[in-house]
Amino acid sequence: MYKMLDAPLAVHIELTPECNQGCSHCYNFWRGGDSKLEINDTNMDLETIEKVVYELSTFRVFHAINTGGEPLLNFKNLLFLMRKLKECGISFSLNTNASLLSFEKAKELRDAELRSVLVSLFSSRKEIHNRLANAKNFDKTVNGITNAIKAGLDVSINMVVTTENFNYVMETASFVKDLGVNKFSVIRVVEPFGNKRKFNKNLLLGYSEALRVVSDLLRISFCLGMKVDSLIPYPACFLNDEAVELLGNRSCSAGKTSAVISASGIVRACPHIEGSYGNLLKESLGDIWEKMTDWRNGKYIPKECKDCSLFSSCGGGCRAASCNHLIDGKDFLMNKIEETLLKKKFVKKIPLLNFQKTSLCVKRNCRFRKDKVFGIVNLGGIRNVFFDHQTFDLLFKLYNEKKVFSPAVLKAENDVQMDKRDFLFFLSNLVSRGVLEKIS
Repeated sequence: MYKMLDAPLAVHIELTPECNQGCSHCYNFWRGGDSKLEINDTNMDLETIEKVVYELSTFRVFHAINTGGEPLLNFKNLLFLMRKLKECGISFSLNTNASLLSFEKAKELRDAELRSVLVSLFSSRKEIHNRLANAKNFDKTVNGITNAIKAGLDVSINMVVTTENFNYVMETASFVKDLGVNKFSVIRVVEPFGNKRKFNKNLLLGYSEALRVVSDLLRISFCLGMKVDSLIPYPACFLNDEAVELLGNRSCSAGKTSAVISASGIVRACPHIEGSYGNLLKESLGDIWEKMTDWRNGKYIPKECKDCSLFSSCGGGCRAASCNHLIDGKDFLMNKIEETLLKKKFVKKIPLLNFQKTSLCVKRNCRFRKDKVFGIVNLGGIRNVFFDHQTFDLLFKLYNEKKVFSPAVLKAENDVQMDKRDFLFFLSNLVSRGVLEKIS
């Protein structure tokens, strides 16, 4: 069902399984219970970091998300990892609760060329945040956010939304906006897979509560002018056209474009779900990646989604949020809709370029990777665009030559057989997606 990449495009690197919070909703399946998967209690050591970065570089992975546990508990090795990633041309970001982030540490991270930080904050109200975190860390987290901004880091806030805080999404966004943050995301709480620890199912959102969260995200975008996102996908049939334009670019990437590497080198498909596919200290990333065919052959896609015309928009929603705790169970937010509604298309209107007069070039921040099946252009972080080999080769050539061109010249010089209007739409779409840029 999914074409196989030669290797993941992005990986989550868990620098430590340890954390200074005990969040009641934590998705780390090993925490507070018995896991079938061997998890070392130690931090990722320098030898493991060297091996991990070697494998990522060898298989041309674009981006690493440094996470945990709480990665700041392994701070020296985090800095070492970032330096190694930078040497290999691999971009990286950091997920943290920021409660340990002093200004001095934030400055060290920025000096190591960290650009972006995703900070977990569960509410603008101290008592709610501390209760969900099971730690009195609210003031420390807010201070860490302020330190990160002062150090020049691009801070995004992630709010795990439960029944205890869903009423405070708008308020929390406004609070962090006043701190100087302009990016706000949510993740609806999901029940951790794979262990025996008790989970309070009363934290799980219901259908109407999830609707309220999406409505608030729209308000945050339009009223506060903040960039909003959801870090796990919603089923497209749950969203209206307006919400799809803001949140419809997410689908399950586990085992298709991304993977997870634990502190001990174990490789998994999804951060939320246990299941080892190998260990990088013993096998290559490419060999381990080939074993993840169960995530690419449609095995875990709900039967209700396989023939849905909206499937390409969401991939069937989040597998970790499936009903009855089954990976192939349907997302409880799926909305049974009529066939007439299935025919609607979520297509963003794109202004067409001028065929003769528009000057274009390939953006200079692009990175390129040619796999067996197709070529990938990375636009930074986890933003990727896929092309057939012929188109990829042309874009790579234009990039290397730093060529400026008009649509008319590009079509003529390369004998492009597409209809003129279709060709303009194709190029206009590449401008909209950030592969090409207009030259004034």
